[in-house]
Amino acid sequence: MGGTGGTSGGAYSPGRYDRMMRESIDTTRVAQYNDEVNSGISEILSEYNSRDTVAVSEHLDEIKGIIEEDIRGIDLSYGGSVKKHTYVDGLSDIDVILTVNRSELIDSSPKEILSYINQN
Repeated sequence: MGGTGGTSGGAYSPGRYDRMMRESIDTTRVAQYNDEVNSGISEILSEYNSRDTVAVSEHLDEIKGIIEEDIRGIDLSYGGSVKKHTYVDGLSDIDVILTVNRSELIDSSPKEILSYINQN
């Protein structure tokens, strides 16, 4: 007559395939859930991040103008959560990095730079 027509439960059992299928579905569901959560968080943060960028820029320009009265060769840029785009309006501060482009001050401490500014 013929062959056996199947196996006796070893590596190819229906139960094993069922477990593999369920694990695959669970992994996919977890990945989808994580994507949805991350998307939701990003959406919420973007709503909170609607600060008045024009007013902030105007204030920074004013600050830069005041500092440049004492020392030339500076630049201002954003740092911290603003730079990383994780700023939360009402919770986060605005970190500003002041870059002093003066070669004679390259190895100076902040205190020495202030002293230099006060002398000039």
